[in-house]
Amino acid sequence: MPSNSANALDVAAAIVERLHPIDPLKLEKLVFYAAGEYAALTGLPLFPEDLEAWEYGPAVYDVWKTYKNCEDGAIVTPQSGDPSKLNDLALGCVDSAISKYGSIPGRKLINITHDEPAWYESYVEGRYRTQIPFTILVDSFRAKHTERPSDELLDRVFSAQNSA
Repeated sequence: MPSNSANALDVAAAIVERLHPIDPLKLEKLVFYAAGEYAALTGLPLFPEDLEAWEYGPAVYDVWKTYKNCEDGAIVTPQSGDPSKLNDLALGCVDSAISKYGSIPGRKLINITHDEPAWYESYVEGRYRTQIPFTILVDSFRAKHTERPSDELLDRVFSAQNSA
């Protein structure tokens, strides 16, 4: 499996390039779903930063810090990050997250992410920035993969495995 040298801001930039305008809340949730997809498929993290369980769902501190001052629905260009750092499989996971959750408003994604084991098994009420353990992320997303991944995503997985 080829390595992925992206960080969370690179993933966020790829999402913004594909789906804009987008609000910061929705961006955070799509970063989470892309990371979960990648973890389930590879057993590896999509980026080195921690996913954290916050009151309003999963977040990555660096993404929040970068986009927190953008008004709802106002993000149309990446504030930071380089999507070209994502390998093809990582981009497939970004596309998959957008396909599944991109049409859902950010406020509704709060409720959806609160039903994710990776969030509710990690969240501690009243505690700010509780890390979501990577093993919980992997197990949570592998358990929910009961439907068959898209042909496009499977092609990316097989291509990545063959070039390793």
